[in-house]
Parts: sequence; structure tokens; C-alpha cells
Amino acid sequence: MLLANIPRADIKGYRDFAMVNVMLRTGVREVEVSGMIIADITWKEGERIIEIQGKGRDCKDSFVILTAEAYDPIAEYLALRTDVDSSRPLFGSVGNRSRGKLSTRAIRSIISQYLKISGLKTKRVTPHSLRHTAITFALKGGNGLNLLQVQQMARHLNISSTMVYVREYERMKNAAERCIKI
Repeated sequence: MLLANIPRADIKGYRDFAMVNVMLRTGVREVEVSGMIIADITWKEGERIIEIQGKGRDCKDSFVILTAEAYDPIAEYLALRTDVDSSRPLFGSVGNRSRGKLSTRAIRSIISQYLKISGLKTKRVTPHSLRHTAITFALKGGNGLNLLQVQQMARHLNISSTMVYVREYERMKNAAERCIKI
């Protein structure tokens, strides 16, 4: 629903769609998106990845895998850009005044706008909710996925951070309230 409400009529729409899509599919944080440059898209062991400078880190020491579903909108967006030098921000400003990287504040504002348009914006649904959604979808996707794999995708240093998502998912999935027969 959220992605369907991002019109791709111009370069801004393609940028916004690619940015929101990659956040939903990989769980990257706003600060990580802000720091991405085109050169961060690379290959590792036959998989397309994007290198990440994680929260509180001083170098790009992590990565997320870019599936075709995550990468294709980025490729479409980059094909429309005229400034595709590898050192340029991946998700840059599109206005005439600035061609720099998007700040976390700008990213938050863009996402909030589309959440409102989609009827999803509430006090509890924020741009950070895209990360929560990606992690929850990874847990729900299952197919033998284990907790360590989800922790690695989320780049949580401590497994207890990932367990917060597991507990909430399990609580909703196996709610005791459904077993009460009166």
C-alpha cells in the first residue's frame, strides 16, 4: 500500500520509491540511507550488496543483500540521473538549490509524507517503522529462517534487540486471548 502511493512520474518519485523500497526490503536505518553513496553498491560472493556504515560506527563495516526486488528500483532511478559518479550520494537531493545527500531529517519528512498519503501515519507509525516492518516480514517469511539470520540482516549487535521483534510477533501470532472459550 505504501509503495503503491509513491508516484514515479519524475526523478523525485523514482528516488523516493527506490529509497522506501530498499528500506522495507533490507531494514536499513534512515542514517544508513543518508550515508549511502553509489559506490557502496557492489558484489560479495556472487550477491549484489550495499555496504553500510552502521549506527554508531565510523566506517562501512556491514552490508545488506540487494535482491532483485530491492535493487531494480534503484537501477531505474540511477538510469534517470545525470550525476552518477560513484562518489555521489545514492539518494541525493533533486532540487535546483542542492545536489547533496539527503539528511535524516529530509528522509524522515519524505517517508512521513507518503505514510500520510497512504493513511498509515499515526504517532506509532513512523519512518523507523519501515525497519520494524522489514524485520517482522523476515521473521514471518520463515522458510527455516533462524533468529541469527534475522539479527544479521537487522545488524543488531545484541540478540536481545532482535528478540523484541520475535516476542511481539509470537505474542500476536499465538495470542492466548483466542483460546478463551466462555
